[in-house]
Amino acid sequence: MRSALNFLTAAGFLVCAFAALLPVHHAHAQVDTLRVMHYNVMNYGNNAVGCNATTNGLEKKDTLIRRIVQYAQPDIISFNEVNRATILQDRLLQRSLNVGGVTSYVKAPVSNIIVSSLVNGFFYNSTKLGLKSHRGIAAAIRDLDHYRLYVLPQPGETDTVFLNVIVAHLKAANTTADQNDRAAQVRSLNNYLRTQDTSEAYIFQGDFNVYRSTELAYLRMVRPDSGGHFRDPLNRPGAWSANASFADVHTQSPYNGPSGQCFAAGGMDDRFDQQLVNRPLLDPTRRLLYNPAAFRPIGQDGRHFNQAVNQGTNNSAPPLVISAILNNSDHLPILGKLAYRRLTGVRQATATALRAYTAQGKLYVSGMPAGGTAAFYGITGTLLGQVPLADGQPAALPAGIVPGSVLLVRLLPEGGAQQPAQLRIVAPLQP
Repeated sequence: MRSALNFLTAAGFLVCAFAALLPVHHAHAQVDTLRVMHYNVMNYGNNAVGCNATTNGLEKKDTLIRRIVQYAQPDIISFNEVNRATILQDRLLQRSLNVGGVTSYVKAPVSNIIVSSLVNGFFYNSTKLGLKSHRGIAAAIRDLDHYRLYVLPQPGETDTVFLNVIVAHLKAANTTADQNDRAAQVRSLNNYLRTQDTSEAYIFQGDFNVYRSTELAYLRMVRPDSGGHFRDPLNRPGAWSANASFADVHTQSPYNGPSGQCFAAGGMDDRFDQQLVNRPLLDPTRRLLYNPAAFRPIGQDGRHFNQAVNQGTNNSAPPLVISAILNNSDHLPILGKLAYRRLTGVRQATATALRAYTAQGKLYVSGMPAGGTAAFYGITGTLLGQVPLADGQPAALPAGIVPGSVLLVRLLPEGGAQQPAQLRIVAPLQP
């Protein structure tokens, strides 16, 4: 908790951070975009299941991954199925990411507590983001990785906004034993999350290898009564496998050639790769907001059910990108976008007579005559509720306001004796 944070005003707006009564400043907001990608790159540097230097050589993969990344331009990239050798993680950075004049990607640590031949990979755009911490989560079959990133502030910004990304590669195949392994991996994640602050923004992404939304592993991701912390932002539950109704979200397999030659065959018919988010990332009053409408499996046009991604016409991406997806892996990369609201342009100004702060889920306002009203709005202008106010007396916040929300509070003195002011709460409310 910060001991001293600022009030900000702009054209009658009071902008406050947490429970302090401090000088007033002018501010405005701008919106940036964070692009978040996940990709199972299929046995990068690993000889297994028909994958070798001939069928899955590194020189070829470096070129194909580079084409996909340059097209997607992600700010955050997570990979599955990277060889555990540090030299190969470095190779991905040097051969596929920081190329063609790009120098901004930074490699983050990865975990291998369980000692697997394959691990995750994680890279981020250092011009937009910093890495606060990384922790490995030991689980059956393979570790999960938890990255706590922060958005780099611009001059005048006083709040630190964190984004947590958890990366997983759950057990493949569909026997009862495989399903139990996946459920055990997610149980390990949920046990870990009980020790974390999940009021921050979280994305959970990876190759989940789940075939339907009723599978126990998936229920443990999305059902609170099963310990789940996440939501499917696309809201597409169902039996995804071999179901044409979900053709637009299928991510495996872009390949439909002979089986047993490194690539999984069969065409596009499984929704294995997903991005799930927690509730704060779907709250429009927060400064970080996930955009479900912007999500896309790159190379998926919804018209290639049970087909290779290049069969016939596919205009969802340039031909060279479609070709790269076909020839690099048996998964599509997935790409999501987050809107990030910055608070910038801060400068000193004259304080208003109305002062306010929050504590213990209540709003306190000084300088407000008895009989005034506080009207609470989300950042998009949606009215969330109204409560009566009296000078210095606490007013309970309307039900449904999530701790950590960004709120606009319009202060309306009775009879219009004073000019209406607005309070903008930009730091988390105390629970």
